[in-house]
Amino acid sequence: MSTSGLPPNDTQISWQRVAAAVGTVIIVILTIAAALFLAMEDIPDEPPTPVAQVDGSATATASRTATVPLSPTSTPAVAAASPPGTPVPPPPLPALPTDTPSPLPPTSTPTPVPPPTDTPAPIIVTATPPPAGTPTTQVGTCQPPADWIVYTVETGDTLQGLAARTGSSITELQNFNCLSSFTLQAGQQIYLPLVPPTVTSVPTATTTRRPGPTPTRTPTPLRPQIDSIVPNQVDRVTADSDVLITVLGQNFQPQARDFRVDLRGPASVELTIANVGSSTAFDAIVPAGLPDGTYDMVVTNPFDRAGTRLSAFTIGPPVPTDTPSPAPDIIRYTPTSGKISEEIILTVQGLYFAADQTGFKVELQAISGSFKHELDLGDIRTDTTFTAIIQPDTLERGDYNLVVSNPDGRSDIASDRYRAID
Repeated sequence: MSTSGLPPNDTQISWQRVAAAVGTVIIVILTIAAALFLAMEDIPDEPPTPVAQVDGSATATASRTATVPLSPTSTPAVAAASPPGTPVPPPPLPALPTDTPSPLPPTSTPTPVPPPTDTPAPIIVTATPPPAGTPTTQVGTCQPPADWIVYTVETGDTLQGLAARTGSSITELQNFNCLSSFTLQAGQQIYLPLVPPTVTSVPTATTTRRPGPTPTRTPTPLRPQIDSIVPNQVDRVTADSDVLITVLGQNFQPQARDFRVDLRGPASVELTIANVGSSTAFDAIVPAGLPDGTYDMVVTNPFDRAGTRLSAFTIGPPVPTDTPSPAPDIIRYTPTSGKISEEIILTVQGLYFAADQTGFKVELQAISGSFKHELDLGDIRTDTTFTAIIQPDTLERGDYNLVVSNPDGRSDIASDRYRAID
């Protein structure tokens, strides 16, 4: 008996409906995913221009595409503008990449791509070099070192001669003194590294000057120069304890790490620096127990620049000599005048001064009359330079001779007179 004419049962009808519904849902999902994928592929890289552009020619089919600006929350769309009744061809599909991205879920909204921001072109700044010939400031210009002294130019002084006599250069003197030329005027004050030795001395009829050798020393600024030691002789009892001595000279660098002082004679010993002092003086300690005799002193600056003074220090009785010491020789002194009511410090330069020994004496003797006044000695005491002090209200108005006497009685009178004024 045939069953083709029987109505289907309820179970078969239910499964067919379910399958149809599932198929419909799948088709809808695929359609939405494809539409979203195509829409994302058609998003332009640059923001669209809100002006409709017309492409075509006289012989081609007229077709216009209107570009609508994207809204931050809307889905981009392209509307095809064509004459009524003309079928609009679908846009060509872009080439799919090798790796196809997974379709977005139906509920997700594609994030619009923000339009690129117009970035201003970078500004290029070109450094313009200074014009040729622009002067540059030199280090040290118009700024002499702290240990340089003020010197008054004398008649006959030249820039080249002062540079040679002070161990410096013409360029240094010009830079440190702001000199624009090589010409110096008598009475002009400039800075020098040291007091220049005088080349010649002019004796006069009023002096008892004995001709002496012309100084030929040209100290080098980097090499130390030992002028004298105070004291330069001690007895045996004193030498059994430590002895503090003061070394006077020029171009010392006692603050430097490699600075050292040695005594060399019956024994050799390095002295301990007690007071770093300055470039012209420092204190050192002679250790106790050195044997009697005469010692040479060696002062060494950094880079092994050393200065030596022979027979500089004696322990025990002084060594007798057959040749008497020469008489003092005054070359010049400054100032040559001063007020009676003020303290005046004289700086005396010359040769063979025994300024560091007991019995050394400096006097001012009145030209008219028998008045004499002995001056106090200052801090500088070497065989070529010393200072003396005229106390206030110790002189009367008038002219005086400056007389320097060594302990052995030999003396010299300065050629220039000192004038005491009100």
